[in-house]
This record gives sequence, structure tokens and C-alpha cells, in this order.
Amino acid sequence: HITILVFNMKSNPVVFPFKPFPPADKAMRAVISRGQVWSIQRMREYAGTFEQKDIKISGSTVTERALSIFLDSQIRFGDKKLITAHRAYWQERLNYFIERNKPISFTLLGFPCKAPVPVKTNRTLPDFGEVLALQQLVFIIRQVHRVYPPGAVIYCITEGSLGEFIGLPSAETQRYERRLKQLARLFGWDKELRFIEIARLKQRAGFRTVFK
Repeated sequence: HITILVFNMKSNPVVFPFKPFPPADKAMRAVISRGQVWSIQRMREYAGTFEQKDIKISGSTVTERALSIFLDSQIRFGDKKLITAHRAYWQERLNYFIERNKPISFTLLGFPCKAPVPVKTNRTLPDFGEVLALQQLVFIIRQVHRVYPPGAVIYCITEGSLGEFIGLPSAETQRYERRLKQLARLFGWDKELRFIEIARLKQRAGFRTVFK
């Protein structure tokens, strides 16, 4: 697998409160719109307004062209040097799949759960925010397919087991993961996006050999 990493991130300035703020509640309710229930069709139509243009791809080989996708500002987070300084390494990882004519496997650590932060949401299940995040991952996969017909697969290593640290019971984080998979299936993305809960990794064949 090729692990998608985010380097040199600054501390998140956002405070995540998990309990009501009585003095602010009334003011917040006055400015935050009420929640709406959208059908899958409506989400699909609205998500279409966020679709991005195809990336300008460069390079003379399949490997170079595939790597150029991740240099584009639509995908890249941070300075290009974070990739170009390790060009040989990334090309080697890409070549492992390309030489075998297999879909390129990427891994992404994320999608732990939805914390019911009062100033943001009262939900614990995925919603339109997750739809847009998954759509962005699918966009990456389809850009890879433009230069490499076998395409790619992104394995999302979900972190639901961390929910207990913010007071969410395991039943809630499991419901979140099930709904995330359901959304991927309803949008037709389940062949390109796979989900594995991090706590279940050790149950998979070969885990002990790889994890040393």
C-alpha cells in the first residue's frame, strides 16, 4: 500500500466542546440554521456542484504521470517539496503496482467518528460533510485511472475505537462506520473505497508479519 500522509500540519485552532455552553446557547440557536433531511438523490445532485476539473497531468512515463497528480493543488496539502524531495521513493512505491499491472493501493487513516459538537452538529452519523470527503477520494482515484487503466483503490483505516476518548460509546462509532460504508455503496463508490476499522487490523492475515 501507499500511505497518504499529511506533513507539517499546524495545531488545529478549533476547540471541540462536547457539552453545552448555557450562556451562548440562545445566541447560537439564533444564528445556526435548523438541520435538514436530504435524500440520497438530493445529496448526489448537490455534491455534483462541488466536482473539480480534471488535473493537468505531466510526465513521459506512467509512473511520472501518476505522481504528477499528487503535485496538483486540488489534492496536495502543503509544499510540493514534501513530495518532490522524495520523488524516487514515491516512484518506487507506484512502480510496485504498475509493473504488476495491479490497481494501486493507497491507505488513509481517518473517519474516526462524528463528535456531537454543539456548535457544529447534534449528529453522530455521517452526513453531507462525509459525502464530500469521500467524493474527493474518488476524484483522486479517477484521476489515477486516466493515466493508469487498472486504476486505484483507497483503503480507509477508520479510527472508531478512539471514540471512547471523547465519550462516544462503541455502539455509536460502529453505527458511524456502517453508515459510512452504506453511503459509499449508495453513491457507487464501494469498489474504489474500502473501509477497515483500525482495531480489526490485527485480525487480518499477515498483520503480525507486517507489524513489527
